[in-house]
Amino acid sequence: MRQMKWELKRLRGLQMDTTSFCVITFPTTSHVLHAEELLKANGIQVELIPVPRAISSDCAISIKLNCAQKEEALKLLQANSIAYEGVHIIEQSHRKTFLGKLFGSR
Repeated sequence: MRQMKWELKRLRGLQMDTTSFCVITFPTTSHVLHAEELLKANGIQVELIPVPRAISSDCAISIKLNCAQKEEALKLLQANSIAYEGVHIIEQSHRKTFLGKLFGSR
């Protein structure tokens, strides 16, 4: 019983220290730069970052954004024929990183 209580406290602590964001990968740097310009022009807050190690991509640069704006960003990319390779969610805590792929190539 004591072990179970300790485990619940540990899990609650991890949840409180967890941050998450989405990463969109692209086939080329040109695609990344066009996407950045388009998304910023439409009020979506983005940041160019190196592709995280756990993600494989042809291009070394990716776009980081708030996951709440992911759907809007993808609609804009599709409407403007900007190709992307995938959308990933990154969850980081003080102890470990979790990576989940949301979508494949588009």
